[in-house]
Amino acid sequence: MIRIAGVVLAGGRSRRMGRDKSLLRLGGDAAPTLLERSVALLRPLCEQVWVSCRSGQVYAGQSCVPDILPASGPICGVHAALVRARMEGIPAVLALSCDMPLMHTDMLRRLVTAFAASPRQSLMTAFMAPNGWTESLAAIYRVEAASFLEAAVAQGHLKMREAVPLELQCFEQYGTEDARAFFNVNTPQDLQQAATALGDAAAQEQGEKFTEIPDRA
Repeated sequence: MIRIAGVVLAGGRSRRMGRDKSLLRLGGDAAPTLLERSVALLRPLCEQVWVSCRSGQVYAGQSCVPDILPASGPICGVHAALVRARMEGIPAVLALSCDMPLMHTDMLRRLVTAFAASPRQSLMTAFMAPNGWTESLAAIYRVEAASFLEAAVAQGHLKMREAVPLELQCFEQYGTEDARAFFNVNTPQDLQQAATALGDAAAQEQGEKFTEIPDRA
């Protein structure tokens, strides 16, 4: 039995979307939010599922884990989840960004399988795209990675894929046929593309109405 906790990364400010993208719905008003969908994807694979939140942010009905480090970004959310997992006696955390509406269970099961087969010294198991890009926001981290994330933030380095030394990373390669699972929505235009992929006319209309605000979320 592989003990893994799950964390949905939802602490961003969604500046480019113009509203909290974790609360967007694809599939009509009765569909789950992107946050709820992400939580549901993790539940069959993880013994506990948390939601990463920035200070003062709360999602009703969810077990929220606030950032600890004095910075912002996904690295802080993953770090807080690792600290929580260590306290709970859980050796690893599957981190998933809330803004991947095309992600599915089969891909995440592949990741868990790759983690189970990874060397014990590997602290990060992540998908790797055909072009070598590391999908650090759909990855599994051992709790020992927390110290590397702390050191990276202290040095002003906030990129997840660079925080853990390369020799301590393990990769699951995916092909172009799987690339859509990693499509993430940051702007109204992205929302429309995701809606088109899912055949969701209502979400396409929402995407047209949202106000886009510059700067990365």
